[in-house]
Amino acid sequence: MDGRSHGKQTSVRFRGAGAHHNASVHPIRSWPAKAAAVAVGFLVLMLSWAVLTPVGSSPDDDYHLSSIWCAAGERSGACEIDPDNPQARLVRQDVADAYRCYAFNPEVNASCTDELTSDLITTTRVNQTAGLYPPGFYSAMSVLAGDSPGLSVLTMRAVNSLLAAGLLLAGLLLAPRGVARAITVSTLIVYVPIGLYIIPSTNPSSWAISGIAAFWTFGLSLMLVEEGAPRWRIAALAIGVIIGAGLAVTSRLDSAAYLSAVTAVIAVLVGTAGIKKRWWSGLLLVAMAAVGLVVYVTTDPPVAPGGEALGTAEQGLGLLLTNSVNVIVYLQEAVGGPLGWYDIPLPTWVPIIGTLAVGFVLYRQLSFGKSRVLAASGIALAAFVLVPLAFLQLAGLVVGELIQPRYLLPLLFVFVATASLAPHITRGEPWPRAVLVTMLPALTASAILSLWYTAHRYAAGSTQGLFDRDLVIGWNGLTGIPWLLVVFGAVAATVFTYAIGYGLVVQHRDESLT
Repeated sequence: MDGRSHGKQTSVRFRGAGAHHNASVHPIRSWPAKAAAVAVGFLVLMLSWAVLTPVGSSPDDDYHLSSIWCAAGERSGACEIDPDNPQARLVRQDVADAYRCYAFNPEVNASCTDELTSDLITTTRVNQTAGLYPPGFYSAMSVLAGDSPGLSVLTMRAVNSLLAAGLLLAGLLLAPRGVARAITVSTLIVYVPIGLYIIPSTNPSSWAISGIAAFWTFGLSLMLVEEGAPRWRIAALAIGVIIGAGLAVTSRLDSAAYLSAVTAVIAVLVGTAGIKKRWWSGLLLVAMAAVGLVVYVTTDPPVAPGGEALGTAEQGLGLLLTNSVNVIVYLQEAVGGPLGWYDIPLPTWVPIIGTLAVGFVLYRQLSFGKSRVLAASGIALAAFVLVPLAFLQLAGLVVGELIQPRYLLPLLFVFVATASLAPHITRGEPWPRAVLVTMLPALTASAILSLWYTAHRYAAGSTQGLFDRDLVIGWNGLTGIPWLLVVFGAVAATVFTYAIGYGLVVQHRDESLT
């Protein structure tokens, strides 16, 4: 007991693992309810995005959808080998060309997709011949590919949303309390808006984002497991590590390589003593990172047609310095769009709010002073900056060419989650109550504004005002009820952020559950 009284009530702090809470302290058993509210709000919000965007609306979906429909091999009427070009495939027009009528045409709404047919067209944009991505994501999604592209894509999006929400819920329930709070902060800041757009999509980046987030969450939690922890909990965390690594390795080559960076961040967080104490957990992380590296180095990198270099810039010091001063744009765009095929710029408020939120987290971490968490945050930030710089330098590219913010979103998640930790990783520290009246409402508004802006673009096009009273709807979403789903999304965004705020701010220092 700390001996300080507040009126007739005495504040009690419990340090022991077996201590009991008195009636005046908010019970730990309420945490599952908070976790469920966060996960459900997250799921409904993602599903809103999934329904309100047309088939082919995620970046490079002509490639990804064709690859999904062809992942199961030749199927009559779905994917056939072009007799005139063995390196091409014949794929349904409403799959391979679904994006063509509206992408980069902001004045055209998504109703133009209704004119597409099931006739087969020739495409070389297919992974089975180009080999730009690991086949795992496409093979899994191909199970859901049917005769109706709209229904099939909606099902795929729902499955990827359920996967992400399920991993988040498992992480909140299994991770130490400080780690759980960190992943809620990172999920809110980093996933608005690109994560909410990409995770419920048919883009392999969906699994890359969910996989790296799961690997960090379960990997760090496994390294923090105390002696005497239930075997089921240890097993569940280990399974989570494997699932996260599996998603990363089977979706994108860069996310396979990211596993090594995440492992290094976790190693710094737990320190030498933690590594020695839980060496068996460390071996699992190293093994998963090694698998990722093997996949990365044994797969041929993407090249331009004819095997030429990807870029034309001179690979000297000038290119490095130029890219170094411009690389920060990836942070701004990662938390603020554009969306679609990189052709839907969001209102300026969205990147401003996202950037300020990341700055708030970093400032809070710096205020703690020197610690392993600050060092690990530095490593995570270095990875976020150096990975694109190295790739651009080797490829002779400048910032803005080829690399898109979604590629770096997994690394940004790791950085923000790490920076959100307190020096005492498992217990955490209370967040300032100012969060309730600044960052959380702002991010809620950012999520709702991004959802409305995107829904409006596909339903009505840019020729109509964002808030016109006499708005004419040209496309009614994949379910035919777009505006009701916008309302559901807005409610879900509010529930999502409120549940996070309640879990972060209404926090008692006795909550040292590990």
